[in-house]
Amino acid sequence: SEGRNSWLYSMEISIWGSFFLICGQLVQHAALEGTLSREGGWLATNFQGWSAQCILPISTQACGGILVGLVTKYSDAVKKGFALVAGIVLTTVSQAMLEDTPLTSRHLLAAVLVAVSTVLHSTFPPQPQLQKSKTI
Repeated sequence: SEGRNSWLYSMEISIWGSFFLICGQLVQHAALEGTLSREGGWLATNFQGWSAQCILPISTQACGGILVGLVTKYSDAVKKGFALVAGIVLTTVSQAMLEDTPLTSRHLLAAVLVAVSTVLHSTFPPQPQLQKSKTI
């Protein structure tokens, strides 16, 4: 059996998560405002200051969550670790470029170590261990 469809599982989790987040926001709004029917309402209060630019990070996080689910389902632990570290390095470099701040020597050392470990792992992959037969 292959198990659950990862796409449907991700959708199910997102629906349940959205449901509980909305319920939590409704309760918080009712507690702060005293009622849900005040002027402006729940939608106006919770989405105040939002713009079309908010769609990009939300979409990026959603796609990232789906990719994490796929990697978790179809990959092994070493590849997950390399993906995590590569993502951290990519985020650090992107943040430095976008915020126009220089990378520190620690950042550069970490990037070199990640590159070296990735090359070493792909050049010399771990060999599967042979099972020793037990004699009675």
